[in-house]
Amino acid sequence: MSRTWLKPARVIRVAMLGAATLTIFLFGSIIDQWFGYIIVWASSRGLLKIRGSSVMEASRHGFHTFLTTPWWSMGPEMPEVNGLVVNETATRARAGLLNTISATTIFLLIAAPHLDPVIYVGPLVIFDMFAAAATGLTPLSPTGLLGTLLTMRIRPTWKPAQPKRFAWILGGSLGVLCLGLRLSHVGNAWIIGVVSTCFVLTWLEAVLGFCVGCWMYSLLFGCEVCEVPYRPLRRTA
Repeated sequence: MSRTWLKPARVIRVAMLGAATLTIFLFGSIIDQWFGYIIVWASSRGLLKIRGSSVMEASRHGFHTFLTTPWWSMGPEMPEVNGLVVNETATRARAGLLNTISATTIFLLIAAPHLDPVIYVGPLVIFDMFAAAATGLTPLSPTGLLGTLLTMRIRPTWKPAQPKRFAWILGGSLGVLCLGLRLSHVGNAWIIGVVSTCFVLTWLEAVLGFCVGCWMYSLLFGCEVCEVPYRPLRRTA
């Protein structure tokens, strides 16, 4: 079988094209959210009149907090779901970061396998996933911290925490499988297959907002409220 498609120059071009496409889709949605924030800012200063009070209420009370209370809680509590919720906007930003990590890992496995990226990336992703499943996006999950920081001024969308916890446990399990294959000296083709699965899953969540793990949770256990109406969180003294 011809291996011309594996030439470094061609692989680099394909990787750059894929990264550019992902960036356009991912940050396009973030820019759209920022546009909404600009409208809130303009309306709060009387530069723009908006009918209704929900946008102005969001402006007065702020968006969301960086850390939950207590800090080890997976998310804030909302009566609409009778439980904890997580910020879907920050979660999608985190998924974009994880998607970039998986894309880079695939590229290195193909173009520079001697760098052995899985031995370094595997433990990081495993810790990140299980830390998020235990304590939410902050304060222990590295990509959760960065995703939350990047979206602090973007209006959040609240989702129930349990489906996300289930999805992140599945993600951590994929990380364990990938690292286990590497430590078992299995061929790179199998490892690339697992990492590619992670790439597709994170791409779906980051770009399309579709969480496969949450969908599986809904099929297995049901999800009465999959999206919570926006309600700004009040900061406590």
